[in-house]
Amino acid sequence: MPAVGVALLLNLVTAGDDSLAWSTERLIATLVGGALLAGIGIAAATPVLADAGAVGLLRTRRVSAVLAARGIQAEPLATTRLVAGLAVALYLVLGGSAVLLAFETTPQYRSALQALGEGPQRLAVGGGDWEEYAAVTLEPAELQEVENALAAVPGVLMVTPIYELQLVGCDEYEPRCHPQFFVGTCDELGQVMVVSGCSDDRPGFITAVNPSNPNEFWEPERLPGDPDITVTVTGGGDLTLHLGPDLTQDVAATEERWVYQNQDAVFVPEHLVEATGVGAHSLQVVAVGGTEIRDQITATLPDGTFLYPSFNDSEVDSVARVRLVIYTLSAMAIGTALLGLALTTIDHARERRQVVARQLAVGMPARTLYSGLLLQALIPLVAALALATGLGWLAVQAWAAASGWPPLANAQTVGLVGTTTALGGLLVALATVPAARTRLTATLLRRE
Repeated sequence: MPAVGVALLLNLVTAGDDSLAWSTERLIATLVGGALLAGIGIAAATPVLADAGAVGLLRTRRVSAVLAARGIQAEPLATTRLVAGLAVALYLVLGGSAVLLAFETTPQYRSALQALGEGPQRLAVGGGDWEEYAAVTLEPAELQEVENALAAVPGVLMVTPIYELQLVGCDEYEPRCHPQFFVGTCDELGQVMVVSGCSDDRPGFITAVNPSNPNEFWEPERLPGDPDITVTVTGGGDLTLHLGPDLTQDVAATEERWVYQNQDAVFVPEHLVEATGVGAHSLQVVAVGGTEIRDQITATLPDGTFLYPSFNDSEVDSVARVRLVIYTLSAMAIGTALLGLALTTIDHARERRQVVARQLAVGMPARTLYSGLLLQALIPLVAALALATGLGWLAVQAWAAASGWPPLANAQTVGLVGTTTALGGLLVALATVPAARTRLTATLLRRE
């Protein structure tokens, strides 16, 4: 049964991105069937692995190893099933960790975490509150006042006005008729994307190359009329632009800095728009990370201007709640399984005190005897937890392949969960030694 589950999961892992072309029914059957059979296989294979470990101990011919092997072979099946239960709990917890990692690898969470951490972060400042966004225009004099105020704030890396530009004479229902324009300088453009071929003397279309994930790559569409286009500047008149040689955005490098690919498709030197004499509805600010810089910006802004909220901050709180739920359930699952195993193992050790007393009475060294008891408890645990950790990691990789996510559970996560469970199992095994310790008395040596 474990072999069938492993084969199904390996089929998904080896297929990789090709599995995304499978039918939904095939994907679900392969993933759910493989994961379910692997979980059942852990429970079914644990007694078999324990017996195999006992055979290996017998071959060493060491006294403590032979005692442990005979103890495993005589162990009630119910005790071994509890070990299997702990292994299945570990398997499920690894699945829960993958769910958490799925949340933690979303671009919106990574972007929010970056903004609240080391940065950089993008902010917007405008002349009205959020409900009035884009409805209030900052006149050129006001723009200069706000820019001067922001430039004095330590940690502000860039400030540039945001103008509303729209293509003239283009079908409003055609997507390529609504490109994003970046108005500024080449240095300012370099703050929001990794770009080459930029010149402050001429506008240009921004192409995109080197995507980190071709499946999520956005490629800007050429503009109607390129290279000669006419745009309307909101609040002003028309502006005719002759697009020069293309600029090129390195998407992978931009995503490394900003998480997302930049969506700006046309670069327009700021002096060309300033010449129209119109104002901007807001300013784009690039700053270091953290909330402290936001407070400093808010305190510095002139009256009548506002720092607009960052919508993705809530992603950090949302993931923190998911993390709390998953950690709590994982601790409950592992803790309950360990407690049940500990109580059963200790009770069984106490029931064997008479056997232990007789072995001590005939001259068996206490160290040899207690080493055997410890090995007897550890061998099934080690075998079951190793199996659960391996199959859990495989199931997570299969899920990542089926969903198109990046690899979700890294070696550090798997190692941490597996090691924590193994340490708990070790403590349970060590608890059997004091439970089996006894003082020789006539009552223990008497045989009815």
